[in-house]
Parts: sequence; structure tokens; C-alpha cells
Amino acid sequence: MTKTKMTQSKLASILGVSRQLIAHHIKTKKGPLLSDVDGWIEHLAAIGREGSLPPEIRKRIAKERLRILQLQAERMEMENAAKRREVVSFADAQRFIQNLVANCFFGELERMAQEFPPTLKGKTEIQINEEVIRQIEQVKVTLQGKLDEWERMGKKP
Repeated sequence: MTKTKMTQSKLASILGVSRQLIAHHIKTKKGPLLSDVDGWIEHLAAIGREGSLPPEIRKRIAKERLRILQLQAERMEMENAAKRREVVSFADAQRFIQNLVANCFFGELERMAQEFPPTLKGKTEIQINEEVIRQIEQVKVTLQGKLDEWERMGKKP
């Protein structure tokens, strides 16, 4: 069983390009061996015009270019949203939440632990309930103050 020799015409037909294009690249000694179909596909993709490539390769190139353009557009949208202060970086949000929970909320709990025993001593259930409500309101005010401060920071140009 003998293999048939690859010709310029046969290669051009396989690649979906003209025989003249193959001949040009062979003449300039820039193309791979005639028998290296994959090498020719890569070669033409690297140096050739899109129209000289088979439709499936042109389609893959177009999809890849579209994907790159979509990523660039997405990046630009994110950058513009950040400039307009519509988004907050994860690091900033994480810092704020950590400060709000660790310092502010737990700080308020510690304050209440110190203030409650002496302020509740000798009080009736109704008075204890009123004091708890007062303390809860104070925690809400403190936390809301931190949230308001964060919002003001976000509105600064």
C-alpha cells in the first residue's frame, strides 16, 4: 500500500485556499512541508489573512476575538463603575465589615456587659425591659452612625 504524494493542489483543497497561495509560501520557503497539514493551518493562521483560512478556523478566530472584545468591554464597564463610585472594592468592603462587626458591634456588646449589671441592679422586670430597649437603641444608633460615615466616604469625589 503506497501513500499518495501530497501536492500543492491537494493541500490547497484540504485547507480551503488557492493553489497559488500554497505555491507562494513554498517559493518563498516560508511554509512547512507539503505533507504537514497541521503545520500549514498554524502557518496560515499566524501570517495569512483571515480570508485565506478554512471557514472553521475563521470561525474560531472570530469567536476568540469576540471573547476578547467582550472581556475588554466588561473591564471598561467595571472601571467606569468604579470611577462613578457605583461599586466598592472587595478589600474596602471587607475592611468596613470587619471594623463594623469587630470594633463597633463587639465593642457595644462589651460596653453593655460593663453597664448592664450596675444599671439593672434592684430594678423590676419592666424597668429591666426598658433598659434593654434603651441599650439596643443605642447600639442601633452607633451602628447606623458607622454606616452613615461609610456612605459619606463613598460620596466623596
